[in-house]
Amino acid sequence: MRFLDRFLAAVVSIPRPLKWTQTLGMVAAASLVLPTTAQSISGTFQCQSIVINSATGPNNLAVGFTTPSSTAGGNPQLPLNGEFEYYPGNINLYQSFWAMYQGNQLADLGVVGIGGSSLLPDSDANGIPNFAERSLAANVSANLVTISTVTGGSAGGTITLTRSAGQISGNSVTRFTSGAVFSGSWVLPLLDVAGSYNASQRTLQLRATSSVFAPGNFTGTYQVNSDDSVTMSNILLQLDNGNRLTATPVTFTRVGKTYRSIVEFVDGNLSTGYPDFRRWTLQLTDPADNDGDGIPNLSDSSPNGAPPVVVTQPIGATRTVGQSVTFSIAASGSGPLSYQWYLNGSPIAGANTATLVLPNVKATDAGTYTAGVRNASGEVLSSAALLTVNPAPIAPVITAQPQPVTVSAGQTAQFSVTATGTAPLAYQWQRNGVNITGATAANCSVVNAQSANAGSYRVIISNAAGSVTSTAATLTVNPAVQPPTIVNRPVGVTRTVGESVTFSITASGSGPMSYQWYFNGIPIAGANSFSHTIPAVALTDAGAYTAGVRNKAGETMSFPAVLTVTPAAVPDLNMKLESNGRLTFTWTGAARLTWSPTVSGPFNGIPGAVSGYQALPGAGSSFYRLVP
Repeated sequence: MRFLDRFLAAVVSIPRPLKWTQTLGMVAAASLVLPTTAQSISGTFQCQSIVINSATGPNNLAVGFTTPSSTAGGNPQLPLNGEFEYYPGNINLYQSFWAMYQGNQLADLGVVGIGGSSLLPDSDANGIPNFAERSLAANVSANLVTISTVTGGSAGGTITLTRSAGQISGNSVTRFTSGAVFSGSWVLPLLDVAGSYNASQRTLQLRATSSVFAPGNFTGTYQVNSDDSVTMSNILLQLDNGNRLTATPVTFTRVGKTYRSIVEFVDGNLSTGYPDFRRWTLQLTDPADNDGDGIPNLSDSSPNGAPPVVVTQPIGATRTVGQSVTFSIAASGSGPLSYQWYLNGSPIAGANTATLVLPNVKATDAGTYTAGVRNASGEVLSSAALLTVNPAPIAPVITAQPQPVTVSAGQTAQFSVTATGTAPLAYQWQRNGVNITGATAANCSVVNAQSANAGSYRVIISNAAGSVTSTAATLTVNPAVQPPTIVNRPVGVTRTVGESVTFSITASGSGPMSYQWYFNGIPIAGANSFSHTIPAVALTDAGAYTAGVRNKAGETMSFPAVLTVTPAAVPDLNMKLESNGRLTFTWTGAARLTWSPTVSGPFNGIPGAVSGYQALPGAGSSFYRLVP
């Protein structure tokens, strides 16, 4: 009682104008939503104060409890049903103001407090003592002290509060030490709340109703904490009568499916000078637990189970028009899982399984494919898989057929083919219809051809669109050509100017053979026989003569044969002057007589002149010479 006395004395010492109004009205509304639909939630909204109604006593006395206000004048009038607010930090101490009437006349007024250890128990630690819990039966006796603000006097006693479990009201009996007894009633400031929450928007909306208070709405936003608690902010209580209260952010602890927090309001639009029903315990129960993990949907980060996770991504592919392609995805997460495939970001109609099959790829199917996997907890998109579509191939067409080839044994035979068509083109050469190992190019070479290689050669050309076979080309292999060998080589000789000379050569080897004679290493035009004749040699014909013999196997050169040419012998010319004045010329051999008017010539032959020739000298000089 000493603590209570000191507390009430401190309260009385605070100047308070005696202007009385009482505004009681509450709402509670909030909203939290599941990923797809709103989820219902319900509970209680209970003030940590109690309401004690007016009581009657002896001698026509009545007492009422109220809250002072600074907005209205005059004295309070009965009946007064007022709040007893708990003293912060001491849940077993409650205070209010009182007014006593005798008949219709105000007899006294002041402050009143009740307290004692009987008010202390709070088994569930929710800020509401057991005696004020609706689910518990309450029969509580507490100490009572009144202090008059008129006379300054005080009076003590006890108050007994009785109530049945499940009820929010009960009877009160106040007994003063003076013997006066006042009978009244009391009510729990409790509202039933119901509403919904939206988990995706993190909003809460509740509607509060009560037989004691006016209804209203409670709204706010919330966030889910790592320990599954919920912190609410932007709290607003909008009363139906237009007034509203606001509160600072609070955190709701979770026990099972129940969330609980103490909400303390600032007066907001209510114009009272004293805290009116300021501290409330909001207790909410969320029955929904979609994934059965023991955490209600309200604070379950994945209320519908684990969200989908792509385990195996689709893989890109390259296809040709007309081929098929399959994309697949594997995902984990709470079922059921649904799928949607997309091409370049647009959904593909009917593509709603984990596998996408395109049986006949078209050019328009090229692009980026992704798959979305969804369950009740969300959706995940796979990485992109690129489909490249190549044009349909064109079958090969031969534009140049292989041609027949004839070679001698030991030579190389070469076949070739030219073709068009979509690359890559594959080649396979065949001999007599049998594949030739390693002959897989546009050209086919038969190195060191032998008679066993002779036959019919063809090539098969193929690609993705088909194949084509060339016409056959025959390989003829003749016996090996023997190179020319000189059997008798030309022999050197000496000739006198004017004589004839013949060089000849004999050679063996495979025919046909061709010949070419050379003079001092220079080919002699037209000298293409096994022999070469010079009918009348001149001094300029002297030199080295060789012969080249050629066939398909090559050419062989003879050793040089040297022709030596000696000048012809010139006989003496005898001249005799005859008596008739003529000159007679005589000589031996086959020399010819020539004449010139000058010693330097030129000398011209004298037709028909033979030894014994006579000439009549003319005027001037005459010169005569024998030439071979």
